[in-house]
Amino acid sequence: MDVTVTDSVLVKTVKSTPHYQLWVSNIDLVMVRFHSAVAYIYRRPPNGDSDHVAQILRDALSKVLVHFYPLAGRLIVDASGRIAVDCNGEGALFVEAVTESTIDDFGDFTSPSQVTTLVPSASYENGFTKSPLLMVQVTKFKCGGVALGTAIQHILSDGASSLHFVNSWCDVARGLQIHLLPQLDRSPLRARIPPSVSVSHQEFAPPPTLLHQEKDSDNLILHEEANKVSFGRFNLSKEQLNALRDEASENPVNKTYSMYIVLAAHIWKCCTIARGLQEKQRCKLYIPVDGRDRLCRPLLPRGYFGNAIFMATPIDIAGEIVSNPLWYTAEKIHESIAKMDDAYLRSELDFLELQPDLNAVIRTNDMFKCPNMSIISWTRLPFYEADFGWGRPTVVGPAGNPPDGLCRILPIQTTDGSVSIDLSLLKNHMVKFGKLLYEF
Repeated sequence: MDVTVTDSVLVKTVKSTPHYQLWVSNIDLVMVRFHSAVAYIYRRPPNGDSDHVAQILRDALSKVLVHFYPLAGRLIVDASGRIAVDCNGEGALFVEAVTESTIDDFGDFTSPSQVTTLVPSASYENGFTKSPLLMVQVTKFKCGGVALGTAIQHILSDGASSLHFVNSWCDVARGLQIHLLPQLDRSPLRARIPPSVSVSHQEFAPPPTLLHQEKDSDNLILHEEANKVSFGRFNLSKEQLNALRDEASENPVNKTYSMYIVLAAHIWKCCTIARGLQEKQRCKLYIPVDGRDRLCRPLLPRGYFGNAIFMATPIDIAGEIVSNPLWYTAEKIHESIAKMDDAYLRSELDFLELQPDLNAVIRTNDMFKCPNMSIISWTRLPFYEADFGWGRPTVVGPAGNPPDGLCRILPIQTTDGSVSIDLSLLKNHMVKFGKLLYEF
């Protein structure tokens, strides 16, 4: 998509805000250190006039940043060598752009790479502390539609907090009061004094490496073209999800699993088969778990603004995943998530506090590549509530080039319970996965 930038400014808060260094938690510091990018696509505003959209968004941004002022700051490395947020009011990047394309030119925006030009791009050549923490872009389509691209530094917030900001921005743009003010203090996620690690934290152990695989007529893993990462989007209806759930319920103890667990088990199994792994290959699954409803000593306040995502990491061998019924893998995932209570999460915070170098345990995209993967559910995040005054978005989705092994379960703008599965795999693995996913 050809996009032409017409203006680029730093938007500051409409009035002065506190200037200090905001402490960030160890969970913030082990997040991937890049901007998380999301694109919102809107059809033509009801009045048929998109000319004033950018001005409305810019004015509202200067007001909402008064409450979310760390987003107008910059990352720094303090005297102790620890990263912090300098709440200096330097401003958020606001970009205006136009394109001769129409929304319909891109169908349902099936690939995150399609919308890359709709989101500002961060440069990390001089270090990740130099870029604005919040960057947004408003792009006007030839048809009168509008795209809003947001890029937020992941050290500053997770998906829930980022959506809290975006939907608060919507409130302000529509002349409403912010429905829930952010709680900026991150001390509820401080380690205990003294730290006390009570369990083993395999989530920070190095991921299993791929066992050697010979090239043959059915296994093209060593072929150059087959080693390219490809992207696929697959939709599952509510009826298909219920059929999977019924299959998983056929277990010895008649246990009922959540829809996420059942779907994650099915995806993990399909990927393991599609990758043609050796029977003895160890596989690790990374499952983001929101600590907001699990931490209770102390409770995280409503509106906590920051990262509160911990990782459940079930591990199994490929032969067991492939040969056993769906409930077997579902139970593995269930057990891994169920143990993530307050005691476990507090132990994890203490574990991180005791690390001599947090850089050694930063989450990276390389962790998800074959034979491992990550399955993230965004189905409960309120993406489609992002109404700035001209209606809900038609399409919402991540932007960029996702790595091998990253899977997102996304909501579809319907009310029938259908979901979209966004997945990146090596090219020859994707072909097999697309066939396996619907075989149940």
